[in-house]
Amino acid sequence: MDELIINDFSASRTISGAPVQITGGWELKQYISSAGKGMLLCALPGEDGEDLVLKLDKIGWYRIFIGMYNHDFRSTFIKIKLSGDSLFRKICTGSYSKEIPGFVEEGFWKASNLTDQDLIIRRVGKRRGNLAYVKLVSMTDIEILEYKSVLVGKRANLGAVFDVGDLFFNDEGPFTPESIHETLEPFVNSDFGIICWGTTNSTYTCLYHTKIGDVFGEGVTDFYGEGMKKTAAFIAASKKDGWDPLKVAVKYCHMKGLQIFADYRIEHTYDINAYNGNFTGRFQREHQHCRMMNRDGKFSPFLSLAYDEVQDYKVAVLSEMAEYGVDGIYIDFGRCSPVVSYCSPIVEGYIKEYRVDPRTLDPHDIQWLNFRADFVTRFMRKLKAAIAGIEVKLGKKINIAAQVEYGYTHTADPHCNLIDKNLVLGYALDKWAKEGLVDIIAPSEKSSMYFMYNLDYYRHVVKGTDCQLWATLGQMDNSMFPMDYDWEEYFMVDTLSPMKQIMRLNAERLERNAADCYAQGAEGVFLWEAGDTYCSLDRWNILARLGHKDEIVQKWSASVARFDHPPRIGYRDIQFIDNFEQEE
Repeated sequence: MDELIINDFSASRTISGAPVQITGGWELKQYISSAGKGMLLCALPGEDGEDLVLKLDKIGWYRIFIGMYNHDFRSTFIKIKLSGDSLFRKICTGSYSKEIPGFVEEGFWKASNLTDQDLIIRRVGKRRGNLAYVKLVSMTDIEILEYKSVLVGKRANLGAVFDVGDLFFNDEGPFTPESIHETLEPFVNSDFGIICWGTTNSTYTCLYHTKIGDVFGEGVTDFYGEGMKKTAAFIAASKKDGWDPLKVAVKYCHMKGLQIFADYRIEHTYDINAYNGNFTGRFQREHQHCRMMNRDGKFSPFLSLAYDEVQDYKVAVLSEMAEYGVDGIYIDFGRCSPVVSYCSPIVEGYIKEYRVDPRTLDPHDIQWLNFRADFVTRFMRKLKAAIAGIEVKLGKKINIAAQVEYGYTHTADPHCNLIDKNLVLGYALDKWAKEGLVDIIAPSEKSSMYFMYNLDYYRHVVKGTDCQLWATLGQMDNSMFPMDYDWEEYFMVDTLSPMKQIMRLNAERLERNAADCYAQGAEGVFLWEAGDTYCSLDRWNILARLGHKDEIVQKWSASVARFDHPPRIGYRDIQFIDNFEQEE
């Protein structure tokens, strides 16, 4: 086996042929480690720089590993591709609980025939990046065949849920259809068969060229932080240049053999004056009379599905998304639940039906909960009917997947001590499944949060129906957030400041969680907040195989992993000839 570590980037040249030592935006830092001397390639923060070319001079197939220097657990990015590739791959370092910053984080990128191929290195906007080495490991004929066999076929039991607005926080543009292609391409040669593509920045502001809702950023001059500004720049570029992000994503997924679902958060909003109004839209502002009302008569900022105009608007928007030719609609009911409460149509309807004011009842009165849930079920029937018409028009099946809350609620009633949390929130899952209103029910814990599930109740809900049971796996845990966590330091910083990074849950723990769900009868799993998951190479190589159901069930039958994902450390004993410092 031939192994080569390229850790001196001084031989790199810009695309125009200039030595890296004299070009702008890049800097070389000499270091010493157990592997010998090296020359670290640094993308300087706040600067621009040409793409670099590194000659590989290899013939045949090699596995390619990338080593990035992890400086201080703040964001560090680089883009790479082989000269024969059409798209770049973005990679980054991570944050960890037990490791001290100051090590090289290694991850497997891919295997390829390197004959007549060079490595192309690109900055990620004005963000900083620290490339320590590229490791090439030769492959035998058997290893080549095994690697190619893994790339064949998709697994229908694994989906990735994207928050599209977050994908371009670290890019400066120009934003083009290629920006979307680069995001989707890593999922092509993985187990992921379904991409749930985020279609909104909030429920009433869209990230595609909607004719019904508001296009996010249009008419907005006061953005709440860099993240909102980048998202608006992305969608503005698509409008200016005449390409629709959702249309581009649908076309690329279908070309690459992926299914794509339009991901819609049924009620992800705030007060219309919060965050400079960046999370609201015209419909919400004009329908304040449709806000939910709490038991005590106070208004919530969320609009209620008890009102026909709210139902009709959301059916119209989801129908518009379906018209793009997506393979499914993924509705996130967990982000800002509930979507019905003590709103006037519900309270007045209950009084008319039962001659009792529901505000005098126990909040968990079963008759009251079922009555309230009927309003959401009516919405689901309207949606199903609208989608059925589009299915006929397009000549294809359009699945409806519902991400719902996981859990149960204890009540004071000794005859009904435990009830489904979803019914308390207004979601009658048993009716949805029996009436065929949804094709997939996927319980989750607070959307992005990690949780070990007991799926027994949900198996009962879908039993005897055509509805499938999946699980939505969150990649975060509250214990991993620092005690002084301020989300603005992680997502809303300016272009020149490296964002803080939150520790990512150990990928093996997520693999174990998926194995547990499979073993309990889940037909598939969705991975939440998966849009940038591929950037952390070593972690990605585990998550990309979560569709290997039988394999991971067998692996985790009696094992446990550590909580956060450990890095694969190439070497730690780095000593710089000059002090290593980077601007923040």
